[in-house]
Amino acid sequence: SVGHVEAHDVNVPSQYCFYIVGNDKKSVGWLKENMNYLKKKNCIGIVTRIDNMEALRKMENQFNTLFFPININGFEPMLKTSHYPLAVYNGRVMQ
Repeated sequence: SVGHVEAHDVNVPSQYCFYIVGNDKKSVGWLKENMNYLKKKNCIGIVTRIDNMEALRKMENQFNTLFFPININGFEPMLKTSHYPLAVYNGRVMQ
């Protein structure tokens, strides 16, 4: 769900960088603030709770990137949070 995420360490291989967003206002605002950094680090974009393919394409066009639509149910234990938007880089979850 959309919400605040405290920065914390997780057991995820450090070579991977990915982020999880929705198509809600908080996620879109977070992407506007962080997209340059995310692209610089070659992060993989995951979008959850997207309404339809048209909404997905709109986000991809807005941010000039690809998003992978994935149901993130079950990620909570690994990420130690049930909220997004967030990024995972070098074994650290950040918002």
